[in-house]
Amino acid sequence: MSLKKEYRLKKRRQFLEVYSKGKSFSTKYLVIYYLPGKDSKLFGFTVSKKIGKAVKRNKIKRQLREVVRLYLNSFPENCFYVINTKKSSKEADFQGFLEDITLFLKWINEKDFNSNH
Repeated sequence: MSLKKEYRLKKRRQFLEVYSKGKSFSTKYLVIYYLPGKDSKLFGFTVSKKIGKAVKRNKIKRQLREVVRLYLNSFPENCFYVINTKKSSKEADFQGFLEDITLFLKWINEKDFNSNH
């Protein structure tokens, strides 16, 4: 099973809006950009060509989508998220991404998320 398409950011302008207006959180393997105050919860994933060829990049995107699917209900509502990989994610496995996303969720859910608007 994978993250349903209805939860995906698809348009370039949506990604650019998150980059320009949103905030970021950095972990060992990922940089997570988030933009609260939207009308739905959507996720985008980017994996740089520095990580490897298409097969490797697609595998990482599949792993990230699965981690997000598992923790979908833990992400705050009405927010756009863009998850970028760092060069270090070349060595990462599913467990590493799981730990990074868990760290982000712990951090963001400790904040009073709605006061950031």
